[in-house]
Amino acid sequence: KQWPLSAVVALTLGTNPVLAADWARIAIGQPPPAAQAATDPATRWYRCHVRPPEAMVTPQEKDLWRDSMTLGFRGVSGTLAVWLNGHKIIESGPLPAGQAARFKVPKDILEKDTFNTFVVRWQGPGAAAGFPEPPLFAGYFDELPLGPEWEVTDSEPAAGELQPRRQRPSTAAY
Repeated sequence: KQWPLSAVVALTLGTNPVLAADWARIAIGQPPPAAQAATDPATRWYRCHVRPPEAMVTPQEKDLWRDSMTLGFRGVSGTLAVWLNGHKIIESGPLPAGQAARFKVPKDILEKDTFNTFVVRWQGPGAAAGFPEPPLFAGYFDELPLGPEWEVTDSEPAAGELQPRRQRPSTAAY
């Protein structure tokens, strides 16, 4: 039997394989697959995994690296909510079309030597079209375009699907 990616992740993590979301892989710049059972076709959930450079996760005496972390989006209209490793870190108001948006990422949420999980709930007419370009995770010196692939679902993910991973997911950006 072919298991959906979400069930494989759940089994790997030792959580209940009956999960809320059925994630599909997408390439940034390409529209996601058509909604299968969307309760609101203008809402999509996007997920990616990243293992950041050590400077982004290791405290320093002058912590410019971790104090300067941001997550930026271009070409996104509507409202966004972003979770990092299960912690809600961003709740935007309406974002106008055609403008860039950058948000501060709190320190002490990223985990060292782990594939950290970003999950974005995107609401608005642009959500169905997907990201036109990769979101940019940046620190004082490092910029990490989060791509080329993400995962997408029309169903609200379970809490276990928001958590970091020890083993590299197939869609990990870094």
